[in-house]
Amino acid sequence: MFAPLVDDDRHQAKAVFICARTPDGPLAIKKSVLREESVVEPVVDGQGYLAVYDPRLDTGYVYANPDGRSVEYADGELQVDGTTYAPDELPLDRVLRLDAMWFAWSAIYPDTEVYDQ
Repeated sequence: MFAPLVDDDRHQAKAVFICARTPDGPLAIKKSVLREESVVEPVVDGQGYLAVYDPRLDTGYVYANPDGRSVEYADGELQVDGTTYAPDELPLDRVLRLDAMWFAWSAIYPDTEVYDQ
């Protein structure tokens, strides 16, 4: 319908990412990867983050994880320090995130840190 602002061919234009503008820089996590792995630990400018999948809404949440706290995922719930939490209620600082297509996010944040492994 309209030409993209930026031609970034690292991913398909309409691939969906869980995206966050962290205090350390922009972050994009491929949604299909998060869905498959359930928990990922990306790093942005040397700072640790934690992204968790929420099957209830088919989305993910991003948290700052500067201390590298260990999280275990089982059946849609997460264990942190022996206590069970829902994906949207971890005892960490949550970062504002959104689901976005690659063409839109990469146009606004071309230098985004990408987690797509």
